[in-house]
Amino acid sequence: MYSLIFILMTMLSTSNTTSTTHTLEVNVSNIEAVKGYVVISVYNSASSFPKENKQYKKVKIKVKQSSVKYTFNNLPEGNYAVAAYHDKNSDNECNLNFIGIPTEGYCFSKNFKPKFSAPTFNDVKFNLKSKYVANIKLIN
Repeated sequence: MYSLIFILMTMLSTSNTTSTTHTLEVNVSNIEAVKGYVVISVYNSASSFPKENKQYKKVKIKVKQSSVKYTFNNLPEGNYAVAAYHDKNSDNECNLNFIGIPTEGYCFSKNFKPKFSAPTFNDVKFNLKSKYVANIKLIN
């Protein structure tokens, strides 16, 4: 009898404490030159997007071909946005021209193409409920 109660209590306690996490796969394509790095940043709030050093997760991937792929694991459900750039010259920044337009390839989730300014979080956000695959192309 005590064994049955212990088993039931163990089953109930594990089912209540298990949190569901999700996976975000980011595929960045249209890399013009096989050199440098692609920096992928994941944001989970409008107040931090697209600020450097305010991202939720960030990864730097060495370019070995015309596309890169990275999977972020164990993310909680919620709204996210992705911004990426090709750090062609490996100087750890997205280089800009004199009016603030990137001179290195860049992209955002949902393949949003900005016209006159950077997108807002709402322009590029998506809801992560299970596995989400973001296939995005660099704007060169």
